[in-house]
Amino acid sequence: MKSLFWGDPLVVMEDNAPAHNSLVTQAQATRNTYLLRSLPCRTSSPDLNPIEESWSRMKDQIASLPNCPTTIETMQDSVWAAWSNIDQSIIQNIVDTMPTRIQAVILARGGHTCY
Repeated sequence: MKSLFWGDPLVVMEDNAPAHNSLVTQAQATRNTYLLRSLPCRTSSPDLNPIEESWSRMKDQIASLPNCPTTIETMQDSVWAAWSNIDQSIIQNIVDTMPTRIQAVILARGGHTCY
């Protein structure tokens, strides 16, 4: 198996969102099975990846811009600016609350939580 990084192939965890299940995405995943391994994920399972909250904050920042990005270049600039605007303490707080988040999922038996 070819590796994108050192060691094992990249493992992806997709949360069964519609974009992850589209025909185009599935075809791409099939063509690149030697680069990617997919970690099974239950339908509608909570996403505990700390980056998800950061993505949400970035999307909100981009959506609030006075001028919506209209090209790939302006979108890339907007994404980098939004990422740069997230204070490290916010990211650290997300990471620090992971034990609590995991416990909430366990108590909810895999169902929805406040996170």
